[in-house]
Amino acid sequence: MVLESFVWQDYVLTIGAFVFAALLIPTIRDSSAEVPRTTSFPTAVTILVFSGTFYTLELYLSALANLLTAAGWFLIAYMRPVESLSEEDGS
Repeated sequence: MVLESFVWQDYVLTIGAFVFAALLIPTIRDSSAEVPRTTSFPTAVTILVFSGTFYTLELYLSALANLLTAAGWFLIAYMRPVESLSEEDGS
């Protein structure tokens, strides 16, 4: 198959996804973090779609890593449910 010669991309995308997942940890752990749902939920859904796309391309490590990143964003959407930062300011 043609994709067999492009295995290195799976590793690059996997490393990037794990870095993105790790960067979410401070936000997940910070109980005062405020992330608008209009940011967290669409980001989670988009990354979940990327994960499915990578899976269909047989980039299984990238699919798994992006699934983890999407789970982090879903967790942020669940734990830090801020409707909109501008609503809190009254603007």
